[in-house]
Amino acid sequence: MANKTATFTFDMSYSSAGGSSVSAPRKTVSVPYQALNEGLIDVPAGAVATTVYEIPFGSVGTEATGLRIDNNTDGPLGILINGAVALSHEIEPGGTQIIAGPVDGASTPVTSCSVELGAEQVAAASISYWVFGDPE
Repeated sequence: MANKTATFTFDMSYSSAGGSSVSAPRKTVSVPYQALNEGLIDVPAGAVATTVYEIPFGSVGTEATGLRIDNNTDGPLGILINGAVALSHEIEPGGTQIIAGPVDGASTPVTSCSVELGAEQVAAASISYWVFGDPE
């Protein structure tokens, strides 16, 4: 049973068609969790495209109510959710994947995630991750 809350806050601004700067309303999502796993996956120089790295969920066993993955590599990272064999999409270098839900019990819960290198890694790099949810 979740007994903590993580807060995901998103700010967004952009240039409109007329060239003026526009700020969208701030969005805050409170994510319930009891278990948390966070860390850094080292990606060595020379790691080949199609190398797959599992995002460790640690003791998060039932569902990830919150998930953040930062791509700190030279190339795109393909996202594989819930053991899928086909990529759902890619995170470009410097990009972030965020899934934040205010309640668990989604019809398709996120129970696992892995990433696949889309290009050979030139220099050593990393993949940062944060997983929030309830333990098994």
